[in-house]
Amino acid sequence: MNFQKFNQDINDFGSYLIYKGKLKDSIFVKYYKHIGLPPPPPPPPPPPENYSKNFKIKDSLENVRLKNIFSNYFYDENFHLKFSEKTKKLDSLSNKNIKIIVNINDTIPLYSYFNDTLRTFKAYPVFIKNISRDTLKMVYFFNRFRLNSKGKWEFIRNGNHYYGACIPPPYPEYFELSPNEILIYAIPFFEGTMKQKFKLKIGGAYSNEYESSINDFVIKNQEFTFLDE
Repeated sequence: MNFQKFNQDINDFGSYLIYKGKLKDSIFVKYYKHIGLPPPPPPPPPPPENYSKNFKIKDSLENVRLKNIFSNYFYDENFHLKFSEKTKKLDSLSNKNIKIIVNINDTIPLYSYFNDTLRTFKAYPVFIKNISRDTLKMVYFFNRFRLNSKGKWEFIRNGNHYYGACIPPPYPEYFELSPNEILIYAIPFFEGTMKQKFKLKIGGAYSNEYESSINDFVIKNQEFTFLDE
């Protein structure tokens, strides 16, 4: 396993989500390929009649090879979000209804796929549990913060590439987490030897504070950042 380089995830295939469900004695490290709204885009139109037979065979063999790779490391299905005009507001999250536990001492593989190559990065698991009696409508993303030299919690990520903006949907995209259900994410380690404190935030809920490494290049090359105040 390697450390994920700065901006290395920009074109990678695969998400950071491992599991959603009830807590079990053992959970296999495997990832959802994509997080988004169903249904998937329609398949491409069939090839014309003069499509090369040899290319068809080569293309089929390549699809089989890729399917075999994906089946070992990624689920066949995507993680589908919900979208409804009846849901105009998601549940307010806090440490009273969800619990976020970062296990920094457990190193697990984070798989991604790019340019015919399977990548394996060093990561640590994050467990998110619904500790309330209600089914929660939640966002699927979180923010990572580091404690800076001024004693402020500052947003940080391992890249500065720009995520293209689009017109936001009129209603929020979400998934539902039932009581006692958990999510397991993988968070890639920063490369470096400089120790700092970190924490994760989802809505108004925070994880435990933990210590991990980072390097000065990541800190100085953020495209944008903000403070958690």
